[in-house]
Amino acid sequence: MASFKRVIGIETTISCETLPMHAKVIDKVTLIRSMGHHNSDQQHGMHWCQTGHDAKANDVNPFKGSSHPSIGLKTGLVRGSNHRAMPSYVHVGYPLVEAGATFVTVVDPGIGLSGSGWDLHRQLEPGMNKAWPRTDRVVTTLIEDLHDRGPDKKVLLVVWGEFGRTPRINKDAGRDHGEDLQSVLVSGGGFRTGQVIGSSTSKGEIPKDRRLWPYDMLATMYHHLGIDVHREFHNLAGRPIPILARGTPIRELL
Repeated sequence: MASFKRVIGIETTISCETLPMHAKVIDKVTLIRSMGHHNSDQQHGMHWCQTGHDAKANDVNPFKGSSHPSIGLKTGLVRGSNHRAMPSYVHVGYPLVEAGATFVTVVDPGIGLSGSGWDLHRQLEPGMNKAWPRTDRVVTTLIEDLHDRGPDKKVLLVVWGEFGRTPRINKDAGRDHGEDLQSVLVSGGGFRTGQVIGSSTSKGEIPKDRRLWPYDMLATMYHHLGIDVHREFHNLAGRPIPILARGTPIRELL
């Protein structure tokens, strides 16, 4: 029988049994607790978070292609990369930011990409106990590096997944896809930190207030990059396509 259960979570801003290093830098981050969309598979969710568009509504199968370019590609088209040996959209880390890369994506493999990654439909607790310590260390080290070295006002860090997970534990002691609600961690960028934006219903099923969508997060990222979301490109048919059709920078961060 499925049931609701808290397996992991931050108890206070001072201590956390599962993410102790995050608790120590909580004043340097903002947690968004009320984001979500309506697509429950990974490829559709990644399409939402990379483009700000619903692939299904655009009659596109994201397993095979994309209805719109990703934010990394658009950023490269507008701003370029300051290092000619690097593409503007890369899957590596902080050294490339220091070297001048404009937009960097890092993929955290969870318990391992040869396994289920973060897709823990079964045995959630042992999986998270394996994955969280590395993520706790890597994310907080990056946050502290940004502040210690000084580029925290220039570099924006966004930590999120393609969706959240259901609050209900399933029959296999795991959690299933929860597209209606996800959390996002934001740090740097000269944005306001030490706050929580939005909230969920008591069992963490859906947003309760300050409903946000992935395109709002992308609008915030474009704002930080100095890119006008109303700027248009033309597709192969000559049709003007705005950088982002919907979305507003999240005002609490600005």
